[in-house]
Amino acid sequence: MHPNGIAIADFDNDGKPDVATANNYSISGEPASVSLLRNTGSGGLLSFAPHQEIRTGILTYAIAAGDLDGDGIRSYCPLIT
Repeated sequence: MHPNGIAIADFDNDGKPDVATANNYSISGEPASVSLLRNTGSGGLLSFAPHQEIRTGILTYAIAAGDLDGDGIRSYCPLIT
């Protein structure tokens, strides 16, 4: 994948920063997507679970994080065209 943007926030409300990337396309022809990497680290060590790929099917240029629905948990919002 070709990440175009990154957002770092606690997406699963476990107190650890997670990573989401906006991926425009892949060299193997896979469609555009958002990748989510959950932080599974503990004791100050940083590690991530295998990434989750959410296909958008269209160009994904950027991503932002914020509490979009007022539930106190950060969500991600990709910019797609």
